Amino acid sequence: MSRVLGEIGFNSSMFSNKLVIQKAAYMLQEVFGVKLGAKFFWYSYGPYSYEVARDYKLIIEGRYMEYVSMDEEGIRRFLYFVKKIGDELVVEGKGLDYWLEIIASLHMLSKKVYPPPEDVVRELVKRKPYLDESDVKRTLEFMRREGIL
Repeated sequence: MSRVLGEIGFNSSMFSNKLVIQKAAYMLQEVFGVKLGAKFFWYSYGPYSYEVARDYKLIIEGRYMEYVSMDEEGIRRFLYFVKKIGDELVVEGKGLDYWLEIIASLHMLSKKVYPPPEDVVRELVKRKPYLDESDVKRTLEFMRREGIL
């Protein structure tokens, strides 16, 4: 996990990077099939895992040991997806953390919440009124083109 974080420009000192690690772990496991052994639930900023928070703390303290064999193909696909986010979605003032929050949240609401909302865009904006609805719609279209939803 620490290698993946390094490749996406992880900086442990910023809150937004705590969000990035949660959303990156969610996407790695739930979308790209990399087994992290994390259980995710809905929290203020979307998918959250206590196991990921624990591992994050160990990474910061320099005590994290990669003890599982990581799925290299899943990691490669995830990193390519992150590059596509950068190429197609990231704009000044709205970085990777913003888009990963939307992507992971849309995925969780669409695939992991029962019953799924009739209008996932409206549901996400209702839960997170600080998100721009046009950004959420744009992200949903991007995810569909990329085969994530």
